[in-house]
Amino acid sequence: MKNSIVVVIFILIVISIIQPSQAWSNVSVEHYNVTNYVASIPRENVSLANKYNANGVNIYGSYSSEPAPMGIADYGISPNGPFERTTTRWLGEVLVNSLQAESTFNTPCVSFQENVVLNYEYDGNTYALWVQDVALYNTSNGYIIFFDNIWNSTKPEANVTAVAGNGNLSYSYSDGVYFYYDWAYTPGSFVQLTTSKILFLVNVTTNQYGQPVIYFWYNDGYGWVNYDQVTVTNVAYATNVYFLVDGYQYTGSGNYYDAEMVMGGPGSGSSATVYNANVDFLLEYWNGNNFQEVRNAYNFGSDTAETVSNVNVQYYHYYVGGWPIAYLSAGSGSLGPLWSQDSTSTLVVDTNTNSGYIYVYNDAYSYQTAQNYMSFFEVPFSGSQVTLTLYPMTYAILVYNSNGVMVGEANVGLSQGENSVTGVTNFAVIPQTNSVDLDQGTSTTIYLDIEAYGTVSLSVTSPNGISVQYPGSVNVQGSDTIPLTISDSAPPGSYSLVINASLFPGFYKAIYIPITVASTLLSLNLGYSVNGEAPPSTPTITLSFPNGTSLSIPLRGVVKVPPGTEYQVQQSIMMGNTRWSTDEQTTGVISSSGSLTLVYYEQYLVTFNFQVQGGFGYSVPTFTYTSFGQTRQATAPTTVWADVNSNYQFPAQLQSQVQGERWVTQEGSGTVSSPGNLTVYYQNQYYLQLSSPIPVYALINGENSTLLSGWFDQGTTIQVENITYYVTPGEREVMTGVSTPLTFTVNFPEDVRVSTVTQYYLQLSSPIPVYALINGENSTLLSGWFDQGTTIQVENITYYVTPGEREVISRISPGQFILNSSTTITVKTFTQYFVNVTSPIPVKAYLNNSEVTLTPSWINAGTSIRVINYTYNVSPQERLVIVKVNPESSITLTSPLNLSLVTVKQYLVSINGVSKFLNQGTIVKLNASVPFYDVAHFEGTYNVPAGTSLLVNQSVTEVLVITPNYPVVVGIPMTAIVVGLAIFLWRRSVSSRSHKGGQPP
Repeated sequence: MKNSIVVVIFILIVISIIQPSQAWSNVSVEHYNVTNYVASIPRENVSLANKYNANGVNIYGSYSSEPAPMGIADYGISPNGPFERTTTRWLGEVLVNSLQAESTFNTPCVSFQENVVLNYEYDGNTYALWVQDVALYNTSNGYIIFFDNIWNSTKPEANVTAVAGNGNLSYSYSDGVYFYYDWAYTPGSFVQLTTSKILFLVNVTTNQYGQPVIYFWYNDGYGWVNYDQVTVTNVAYATNVYFLVDGYQYTGSGNYYDAEMVMGGPGSGSSATVYNANVDFLLEYWNGNNFQEVRNAYNFGSDTAETVSNVNVQYYHYYVGGWPIAYLSAGSGSLGPLWSQDSTSTLVVDTNTNSGYIYVYNDAYSYQTAQNYMSFFEVPFSGSQVTLTLYPMTYAILVYNSNGVMVGEANVGLSQGENSVTGVTNFAVIPQTNSVDLDQGTSTTIYLDIEAYGTVSLSVTSPNGISVQYPGSVNVQGSDTIPLTISDSAPPGSYSLVINASLFPGFYKAIYIPITVASTLLSLNLGYSVNGEAPPSTPTITLSFPNGTSLSIPLRGVVKVPPGTEYQVQQSIMMGNTRWSTDEQTTGVISSSGSLTLVYYEQYLVTFNFQVQGGFGYSVPTFTYTSFGQTRQATAPTTVWADVNSNYQFPAQLQSQVQGERWVTQEGSGTVSSPGNLTVYYQNQYYLQLSSPIPVYALINGENSTLLSGWFDQGTTIQVENITYYVTPGEREVMTGVSTPLTFTVNFPEDVRVSTVTQYYLQLSSPIPVYALINGENSTLLSGWFDQGTTIQVENITYYVTPGEREVISRISPGQFILNSSTTITVKTFTQYFVNVTSPIPVKAYLNNSEVTLTPSWINAGTSIRVINYTYNVSPQERLVIVKVNPESSITLTSPLNLSLVTVKQYLVSINGVSKFLNQGTIVKLNASVPFYDVAHFEGTYNVPAGTSLLVNQSVTEVLVITPNYPVVVGIPMTAIVVGLAIFLWRRSVSSRSHKGGQPP
């Protein structure tokens, strides 16, 4: 069992030591940490995992003696060998009359466990989930708690990971696996029981996605409570979803495919010792119409680890209802079978109503007394048939419709190992004669029409002098006619006859028939009627009188005869393969006045046959036809007399031993219109199961149709069309696979499973090509369809229209996302042109009124460019001067641009301290004007005489240097001295005055 059970055990310990009226106001399961307790996974046996044994599993492989989980279990083992049982519902019942126990946790607690195995198939794999509907019960004060567990038995130590319900996943630290559990905080849980009857129910369905959904129920006097609903979420469109009992094999974890309703310890592999017990266990499965007790039962379970000891579980039955039960009492016991299909009986009842409830009881009880037990033993059903497992004895059967109106009764005697089928009808006894007229000393026969199923007991009370011969009992299966021969020796007068007919004790009909005894000749009215055309001749009647004479006359008119006259009426009038015949009594003794009128039927001799196209293993059809106005059954082929223009009915289909195969006919009914052969043709068909999330279209025998699950003629050619289904303009389902070939011929049952992938349309709005990482792979992104969940990361990559023009992405919306809906990606760009700059100096310009140094680069289209005309100084003595801008100095950028600057180099030229920049290559002539007595030349960058021309290719500095003309100076020495002396004196005189600041002399 589970760690969650241990929690409740602790709760029950607390409950057992407080006042019952205070129990639930002071205790809540949330007060305890579930993870503090160790859970036990199902008792796995790895060596038996998935093992198959044609002779059956070893039911004693887990337990062979106490302590063991004790109660009732179905292992799929019968006296005839192993078997499989599949169902969608299991019902467990526990009736606690008395119980005292002590667990190994030192608590007076036990658990009641309904344990079953859920089977389902998905993606080619078979899975097994161990499902538990559990009650923890305190034997001291009667408190009870309900909860559920789900374990994975698909393989050893498997986890439960993908289920969704009201509960949670938990980890079993002792076993290292995850399991599911949920507590029932609903009416009837965490309460003290007020009833001794506890019901457990689990059922499974699939939701719209084909996922198994498990429902957990209980009923302990508060009505049915669905306290948990668990969905297996990691599968879709699972198949073969049902609870499985399989006596041939073990689960993937080495457990049993069994069903159990057992008692054990209160959790974590605990055990309980039972000191006193009077407990009944029942285990029932849904057979499609009603819950039926298992036919082969053992007194112990195997998959759970919780056990009990000192118990004795034996086969008993309820004396009123006949239900087999597992009766648990205290004392030494052994493990073994309880009952089997050979020791019990199976009763099938055709109820004549679609739904209601049935009450089957031991007819040793009177009808009136049995009403006191109806609420306990009534069995609800749906569909027109009920199947029950019962103790062999004689039963009365009452069937009620959904409105509570009794619609049929029957009685039936059952013996060991018998499978008995009976119908029901409203018991009725109808006399064909409402009164009897007798001549004194004569006799007559009257008839009772009885409608019943079972043995009808008759008793007749008659007056003195009138005797009645009748059967004391008669077995009727639907309807029958019973003769009562009345003999008269009473004097003339009026008398009364009382007929009592009983179907079972206390359930009877009383009929009162008045009798008039007279002394007179007998008057007989003769006549006949015909269903069909008139016969070629009138039937005759032969009268044999008491005096030994006889007379043959037509069967019409009135005849007077003495009492005791015998008669014989012509039974059939033949004409080839056509006849007029009656099935009424045609011989007898006339003992009273009356009428003798027979009904003749025109009939054809017809051979009914059938023909089958394709396949084998079909059932032989049983058909109905009408003879003498009554519907009759026969098995084809056969030759019968059928009423003219009457209806016949063959079954619409013939069953096969192979699931998904049948033979059908469109001509199974008709009218017998002539004698001869009448053959019904059956077409072989197979069932095609289509599992697809989208509509599927196919060429069926060349005709385009929507493919649906259904029956198809053998040999039908189906070509599945791979057509994409558009959910919306921006969403579609693309077919990715079909479990069968796309083209196949229907020659056996087909399971066509279509798989699809969801795609969404991606709309790209961009003036340039776009690249993106699509699921991590670099690709060109285009508008189109992409799988749901595709990861798209748009790359910001500049697009080069030409080497001199490009588009730069300015915005991407959205830029990175996972595709889960139809999406539009918008990409915005702006244009740039390449501006190539050729210049010997840095180019300064205004770009949209912002000053920059312009270099070769990409510049946005429409940018305003104004080149700044400035002089670039290489050094203080050298500079470059802009003389031209190509193509022009002011431009609005609309295309790629080659921008070039033309400059001229200038050098600083300094002559005698006068400086000026001159263009490179300028010729400068060094001129000097000096007196005749001096000589001039220039010194500096170049040392050259005056009058020299220089080519400016660098910075130039020249200073004029004057030296005496010595030849002239030597010629006039004296002149120079005098002049010089005079000048000297003059200057001195001037200088002296200026320094003294005085007045001139």
